[in-house]
Amino acid sequence: MTFEQYVAIPALNWSTLKWILTSPRLLQHRRQHPEPTKPAYSLGTAIHCAALEPERFAEWRPQPDFGDGRTKAAKAARAAWIADNADRVVIPAADYQTAIECAESLCAHVVWPLIEAADRERTIQWEIDGIACKARLDLLMADRIGDLKSTRRSDVDGMRRDMASYLYAGQLAWYHDGAIAAGLAVTEAPMLVFVQSGDAHDVVAGPVSEAMLAAGRALWTRAFRTYRDCMTVGRWPGMAPDLVEWELPPWAAGMGESVDPEGEF
Repeated sequence: MTFEQYVAIPALNWSTLKWILTSPRLLQHRRQHPEPTKPAYSLGTAIHCAALEPERFAEWRPQPDFGDGRTKAAKAARAAWIADNADRVVIPAADYQTAIECAESLCAHVVWPLIEAADRERTIQWEIDGIACKARLDLLMADRIGDLKSTRRSDVDGMRRDMASYLYAGQLAWYHDGAIAAGLAVTEAPMLVFVQSGDAHDVVAGPVSEAMLAAGRALWTRAFRTYRDCMTVGRWPGMAPDLVEWELPPWAAGMGESVDPEGEF
């Protein structure tokens, strides 16, 4: 199944569900107004394609440097090149090279045999409480699912912070539990693979812990229950539908101790 066919399936996926953890209102907003594509996301897509779908990446093209874009010759050369590659995915030359180097780093890592043998870009579908759900797995290995992430982090601790910030635990648990519900022979915890988009294009890979998987399951379960309840009542409230009492955050709670409100400036 192509990605376009996957997107067309009328079912709930993690990319949509995760917004409800901020508020149901945001989820509804994102359905109508998707996040703008960021340069980092575009590079991540290129890395993903080069590593997992090299046959598709072979159709991509790096945009050449046409020199001074103000000259007639440069403008003509650029226009002709774009016309010749109208049916290709075109990305900046630097991103194209980075994607190739990241794919090479993955191929040289100990995790590569597992990636190479995996079923890639596998679409799965299942139901929860009568609600259609879906996911597109980066990797379906012999006994577990796997996910590839590009990162600008330069250390493992930074990657762990990203795992928390971007709710990777919820995503991986959604994929893992969805794969089981879809009848796949998934028995082991998911494999998470990071590759640096900068620096040395280093690779860090390994299975998530049972504690992380359980935390992710609790996350998606809470999100899904909220989604189901909103669907039932037809109401999608914001993050604070009632009045709140404002307080300083814990790190700033003592900020007034050193200030004399009666003192002179």
